Amino acid sequence: MKVLHTSDLHLGHTLHDRPRLDEQRRLLQWLVELILERRIEVLVVSGDIYHTCSPMQAACQLLFEFLRELRQRAPFLRAVILTGGNHDSPSVLNSPSGYLNLDGIRVLGRASQDPSSEVIPVTDEEGRVRLIVCAVPYVREMDLPRSAFSDDLNNRESELARGTMVHIEAVREKALELEKTLDEPVPLLAMAHLFAQGVSLKEEKDRDGESIRVREEKDDESISADGDRDGESRSVGGQGLADAAPLVSGFDYAALGHIHGAQRVAGSDHVRYSGSPLAMDFGERRHEKKVLIVNLEDDASAAPSPASGWKGHVDIEEVPVPAFRRLLRLQGDSLDKLREEVAAKAEEERQAGREFQSWVYLEYTGKRLVPGWTDTLKDACMPEGGGSAPITFAKIVDRSPVPGVTLRLGVDLEKVQPHEIFDMYLKDLAISSDDERQELRGTFAELVSLNELSPEDRAMYYSRMENTSEVISDAGPAADAADRPAD
Repeated sequence: MKVLHTSDLHLGHTLHDRPRLDEQRRLLQWLVELILERRIEVLVVSGDIYHTCSPMQAACQLLFEFLRELRQRAPFLRAVILTGGNHDSPSVLNSPSGYLNLDGIRVLGRASQDPSSEVIPVTDEEGRVRLIVCAVPYVREMDLPRSAFSDDLNNRESELARGTMVHIEAVREKALELEKTLDEPVPLLAMAHLFAQGVSLKEEKDRDGESIRVREEKDDESISADGDRDGESRSVGGQGLADAAPLVSGFDYAALGHIHGAQRVAGSDHVRYSGSPLAMDFGERRHEKKVLIVNLEDDASAAPSPASGWKGHVDIEEVPVPAFRRLLRLQGDSLDKLREEVAAKAEEERQAGREFQSWVYLEYTGKRLVPGWTDTLKDACMPEGGGSAPITFAKIVDRSPVPGVTLRLGVDLEKVQPHEIFDMYLKDLAISSDDERQELRGTFAELVSLNELSPEDRAMYYSRMENTSEVISDAGPAADAADRPAD
């Protein structure tokens, strides 16, 4: 049987509050075409179908349109199996499951107290079972018996990971019981959403700390079962490290989700994370996104599988996912240089003729605070001949020195008068006009004076100012300026 393995769709995900439904729709369309072209027989999506536990209606509609198109256009597709992840609401995922099950689409939002309910036999056109899937959703604390946990709350994440593997083993036992009733052994495939031992975390952490799901790691370093390099216990999404050994020895293929970088687990070719098919943030912009096609080919001459007794071969093909919208990062300490880079990147993207605008994480690290610098760079995005910009800024970060922060670090505020602090601020702004500086000083002095008034005097001042505004309004533009109250 030919299986397509993906995970972590995160439908409804936004990038710094920018909607991504157009990319997600395009991804699902691409998946449909791939399934048709390669005649995929089983589709497995291992968790995080949605990005939030209360997905927007448009995200739900995307999923149902995708499933409907699969059923209409791919009659050879024997099974579609979706499991819940830590981002998903079990009740939201399970709510349409009764209806979808009638159409051969299995949705499992929550780990069940009955392990056999997560055992899914997949049959061929003649009704013979050709594959058994152990479809295990993300296991939550409430899904496990109280006996799985000690009274030490510091161990909850690691105990949850152990409980998850105990649950997976219970589901596998039920699958083996089913296999014994068949005429011949068939391959066992596991679906799970967990943080497995031996995972390499290559996600790059943005400097503002907003785009990473785990603490920063060096490239190509793996996390062992004993914890990180400092001996600290590790977790992703509230779950500790799970022992990968039962997955390696107990299944012919394990289709994992939860980690966004596609990879093998513990050096095993048949235990894999497919990774998220779309980059979830700028920290993943260098990931090579892919889906996996797993071909489970019967071969009577092959040695029996230690996991199931099945005789055959497992061939895995990595299929790159197109970057429907590129994520770029531009950084510089010179506005002139940054403007040139923005203009060059915009022209490069325009020449490429991409379907969607590329999103840019823009970071200015100059030594001076420059008012209005973002408008200058936005103008640099626009093509000379007019039309829409081929790139747009999804996030702008200004790391130039903030006067207030500098003062707090280097000046004793108790010994400095407010007007002296304001003069330092004006100096940092690099305002060249003496008249403009003097006008700003006058305005600031008035604000300081207001702050020193009693609440009653301040209310009287504002009342007088309101009356002044009414006099100016009633006088009209033709009134003699000499008769007007001073500003």
